[in-house]
Amino acid sequence: DVNPFVRIGMALKQKGHAVTVLSNDYFKKLVRSAGLDFASVGSVEDYQKMVNEVDLRNPTRTTRAIMKHLYFPAIETVYDAIAERNRPGETVVIGITMAFGARIAREKLGIPLITCHLAPVSFPSVHRPAKMDGCWMPPWMPTVYKAGLWRLIDMVADMFLGPPINRVCRRLDLPPARSIIKCWLHSPDKVIGLFPGWFADPQPDWPRQSETINFVFFDAAEQTPMPPTLVKFIAGGDPPIVFTAGTAVRHAADFFNTAVDACGRLNVRGVLVSRYKDQIPSDLPQHIHYCEYAPFSKLFPQASALVHHGGIGTCAQALRAGIPQLITPFGLDQPDNAARLVHLGVGAMLRMKKCGGATMAHRLAVLMANGDVQERCRIIRDELKSMDPVSDICRTIENHCEGS
Repeated sequence: DVNPFVRIGMALKQKGHAVTVLSNDYFKKLVRSAGLDFASVGSVEDYQKMVNEVDLRNPTRTTRAIMKHLYFPAIETVYDAIAERNRPGETVVIGITMAFGARIAREKLGIPLITCHLAPVSFPSVHRPAKMDGCWMPPWMPTVYKAGLWRLIDMVADMFLGPPINRVCRRLDLPPARSIIKCWLHSPDKVIGLFPGWFADPQPDWPRQSETINFVFFDAAEQTPMPPTLVKFIAGGDPPIVFTAGTAVRHAADFFNTAVDACGRLNVRGVLVSRYKDQIPSDLPQHIHYCEYAPFSKLFPQASALVHHGGIGTCAQALRAGIPQLITPFGLDQPDNAARLVHLGVGAMLRMKKCGGATMAHRLAVLMANGDVQERCRIIRDELKSMDPVSDICRTIENHCEGS
């Protein structure tokens, strides 16, 4: 979630603006290496606590861990950091969906706020509802029923998100936040979807002040090049299949064991990417290579396919590389992202709870042999290469600032 904003910040700085990135200390080095000012709104210890509780088998627990250790503790810190740096008439805040403190700063201090949604799931809609675990809203369901389900979701979300948000609101003599998911999370000033319209076309019930632009790509490839051992492995044979369970997913041993099994059944080479080596099988065969990190913008174009969790950043990088994707979603925005990739004709979905090596191998074989999938991947790759999303986003931000 941090990478796109680092790239936007770099572009804004090049245009002469002063830029400060508010984030967890875990990302301090990344932000400062990009030449941007950094303000801490959370500790590395908090980040690690979140990572330790993220569980591929339990989406509800994962959501609670992210909120408990990252977003809720940062509400007041984010507000204070913005208030301290505010220069009335000059300051503008660009925040992610869950930038609760930024939304409060907008209400209390009148600072213009642009909300950037990284994935379509952040836009509630009865016309094209996002695909979410535990919420069944098929296309044929009457609109009145879908509207009722959204009201119920909004009520439950208010009970979960409201208390920590409203504690800060009370301290600042602000009215309580209500209808948080449906309304409050979307800045009244401007909302930008950081994805193209062909990935998720805007719906009639999205906020009137919203627009979609495109994916924003940044993975610090210049600061962190491909590991030499990985470069050597890739050069030693056919393009491998890449497997990743996500940056902050520590408990993914079953996923990587299944990946090794699937590669063996297909007689293909594989690359396993994870920051947590203890999740990787201890005795890897020669046709499998493990690396802690690799910039996806460099790795994916050299791969034959990608198997991953369905995070929006990974989806976008694979689309730009033009490779088929097998998505194994477990919660959050991932099931919806996976459904959209399947609809685009560039991937397939596989539930890991019912998955073994034989099943993964079969789905990969069918996907990679499909000529229509390969052609669709190439078309989207070429379209993304022709776009300049960062310039478009900077222009939108500047135009909004001038109009404020």
